[in-house]
Amino acid sequence: MNSKENEPTLATFTITDDASEKQFVDEFIQEWSLEDIKVADTIAEQLIERQPLPKTVVIIPVAAHAETGNIVHALEQYANQDTTQPFSVHLHMNWPKDFRDSASVRESFAEITRAKKLFPHLDIRVSEMEYGNEPTIGAIRRSAWNGTLFKLYQQNDYEEAIGINNDIDVVKLSPSYIGNVQTFYSNYYQQEMREIGAPTAATVVKHSVDEKYPNSSKAVFWKDFSSRMYKGSYEAGMVVPMTTYALADGFDSSAATHETSRFINHSLGPLPMIPGTGLITSSRRHYDRLHENDYETIWTEESFGATDDCRTAEEFTDISNEEMIRKVSEDATLFGADYIAYALYWHLTQEEEDALISDDEAIREAMDAEITRRIKKTERMTRYVLDEALQVPRVAEFLSSQTFSDTNINHQLYVKRLSLEKRRRLMSKESRQAWALKIIDFKDMNSSKS
Repeated sequence: MNSKENEPTLATFTITDDASEKQFVDEFIQEWSLEDIKVADTIAEQLIERQPLPKTVVIIPVAAHAETGNIVHALEQYANQDTTQPFSVHLHMNWPKDFRDSASVRESFAEITRAKKLFPHLDIRVSEMEYGNEPTIGAIRRSAWNGTLFKLYQQNDYEEAIGINNDIDVVKLSPSYIGNVQTFYSNYYQQEMREIGAPTAATVVKHSVDEKYPNSSKAVFWKDFSSRMYKGSYEAGMVVPMTTYALADGFDSSAATHETSRFINHSLGPLPMIPGTGLITSSRRHYDRLHENDYETIWTEESFGATDDCRTAEEFTDISNEEMIRKVSEDATLFGADYIAYALYWHLTQEEEDALISDDEAIREAMDAEITRRIKKTERMTRYVLDEALQVPRVAEFLSSQTFSDTNINHQLYVKRLSLEKRRRLMSKESRQAWALKIIDFKDMNSSKS
């Protein structure tokens, strides 16, 4: 998503007697444009069923003109969920105006009808909307999520609800996926001291492997692995509480990619990962583009569109083993260049940072040894993946001799310690200044009394 001036930023507000989730949802809805209101009201009306909409909703945009073959399989994954709490799957059927009344759109609706007969226990809600010929994913998701939120808002007094951002090309879900998401947030809301705007969280997403495309599959596997090492997450597996969604002003309608960026507070580091939430998503976009592009060109605005070929292609072209090695080698070198600095910046707790700059030398040395142990564990995993799984031994050796060398680790620890000590000095200076201001205020107050 392109950065914009005055872009909304995710904030959280401590619970007080006069604050509530409903208050911030109220304010968000009141600020909607007339078009937002019209669209949300239309979708909310389409979501009406005999039972109220549950407080857990999986929201899936479906390109009705291109995703016919994925609908029943995806819904089967949700039908097999093992949870005691209710949830709903909201399919937001959408198509460009050029596909109005097309056979493919009609077939997609027929597949939903078939799924409802196959899985009568699954709460499937369906909305539909026609867009212009080049709609952005940000606009489509905003419509679906605003409509869901508006329907929840209309159901008596609003109570916090959870939106799960999934796609229709899901290959497999762990049976406890929904239940573990619900447990994660249930535990959060039971805390006595918490904030309005629960954290956005990630689920454990990886891409499918297809033996027809062995080299492309290896390239995709590497990207999943390196992302996991960075504690990265994928957008089609993100969980956003509705109040957090409202506080961030919802999806940006202009976003063609990276549309969930608003819901992530980047200053807090990686998103919390909800354990036991395995989701395997299709590798089709990689298979469609890797033979012509490198990794960085896959997730660009040019790679997405209403008539994206990867949605309808029956066969793809596998890359050669040499191309796989080149792509993985280049990306692994970039990965190695900044992994340790990234790990030290994001992955340390406050207690561990304090230990790094402790006045006790033994504590500092013990913390250095613990961090080094973790980094070496990542090195062993990376070496195994590159050497054994992908058979790129030269890159594995390079990373071990450069990125994961004792010299580099010690240098990065030194840089981190300098940064923490500088921050401590600044904080100490700010504290002294604050104390000095209090003294001045106290003197002024007493002088005025006299």
